[in-house]
Amino acid sequence: MATPGALGRAAAAHLARQSPAWGVAARDFAVSATTRVGAGATVRFDQRINGVRALGGYAALTVDNEGSLVSDIVRTVAAPAGEAPVWDVTTARQRVASAVSGARGHSAVRTLETVVVDGSTVELLGDASRFAWL
Repeated sequence: MATPGALGRAAAAHLARQSPAWGVAARDFAVSATTRVGAGATVRFDQRINGVRALGGYAALTVDNEGSLVSDIVRTVAAPAGEAPVWDVTTARQRVASAVSGARGHSAVRTLETVVVDGSTVELLGDASRFAWL
């Protein structure tokens, strides 16, 4: 029986090989979970845009115990268009920490995995300089 690590590597190799045909870049995906399924595994890859997890973007590849591709599902999301910036995690953490440091009360950025600043929502709530979904 193959190990989860070996099955993950086999799925990653399939993703790298098939990604041009699927219209995606394998480098934009990172393994997020490996789940044993029967005599194989399903490996989930989360899509990343500039190093930030893209909500809704993923690839799920199922491989058998020999590492052969059994099935695949690929869903991608596009980077925000227009004025919405996409920052890497370090830059986003610094920007959020900077934005909340002047706010009244206690604010801290301990863990930041995903930040989405939605301009249309901000307009409804006001003060765009202090709002982000975390």
